[in-house]
Amino acid sequence: MRLSATRIARPGVADAAAAQFTGPAAALRLRPSAGVMGGFPSAATTGYTAWPGYTGSLATYTGPMPIPASDTGTTFQGLRFTGATIGVPGAAPSDVTFRGCLFQTTAPNDWNVQDYGLRTTFEYCTFRPAATSTPPVSLAQSYQYGINHVGLSLTVRRCEFWGFGNGIQLGTSTQTNPVLVEDSYFHDAADQAGSTYHHDGILSNNGGSQMQYVTIRRNTIISGGNTNGIALQYDGAYYSNVTVVGNLLGGWGYAVNIGGNAAGNSNVVFTDNVLTTQIQPVHGELYGWKDGSGNTWRRNKWLVPAGAAYGNPADSGKYWWPDGTRNATDYTG
Repeated sequence: MRLSATRIARPGVADAAAAQFTGPAAALRLRPSAGVMGGFPSAATTGYTAWPGYTGSLATYTGPMPIPASDTGTTFQGLRFTGATIGVPGAAPSDVTFRGCLFQTTAPNDWNVQDYGLRTTFEYCTFRPAATSTPPVSLAQSYQYGINHVGLSLTVRRCEFWGFGNGIQLGTSTQTNPVLVEDSYFHDAADQAGSTYHHDGILSNNGGSQMQYVTIRRNTIISGGNTNGIALQYDGAYYSNVTVVGNLLGGWGYAVNIGGNAAGNSNVVFTDNVLTTQIQPVHGELYGWKDGSGNTWRRNKWLVPAGAAYGNPADSGKYWWPDGTRNATDYTG
């Protein structure tokens, strides 16, 4: 049965957004403006209301939960979920697609979506709190993980995440079954002034032994918070075959962490990204970098927008080097 639903207000209502903030890692609250987000993903280009098939209402999902292994190959479209679990350990579906869906819940110590599946895809989906329609989001209103990925392989495309402790926590990826996060929008983490969450946009806390062949491209990953926007954290093994290209990054504790000090990383490509000073990170822009072993840092630049939390406007457009400096020429290390 298809039910009508009132369209839910979203945090952004224009093609571009401007920020209001007070000091390092402060809450990012969005309001209509022009030019700040440029061509990067925003609330207008991501989530279920940006889905070309959106009709102005969503049906409520009424099927079995957890979603059973028998739903292998199924596409779910235009649905509202109060949280979701995809499969169970040892019996999960493969090649399930969610398109134009809303996932909303209140679960400060738990997930919005738990994914045990193989090659799950989310396109034009929104992950948000159930308790409030606009940020800022308190701990009591929030959820801990937008997607807690405990399966193998994941694709996230043109999705919006806000009001979380961690946008996506990644499970496992391989060359045959990789992870791809592209054209998506991560913003307004929950409870930024609190100490309960380690705030992350895209998180792997298992280290590089399980997370290889990861591509993160053309996303906006900006929020106040205490940990990392890109949080590929070191835990006994470094990362290889990671591509981070064309993203708009800023804020957090460190905006970018790929393998901690990165000493053992290999084939990590970090190119054509923009570091915005819209929100000041608590610690710095980059946790660490290592040249050699196929690692590449090229054409990354600074953006100092009007009203930025920090930075000299004269540095806008300069090359971002991994030592944190702004330079007129590209890095060649």
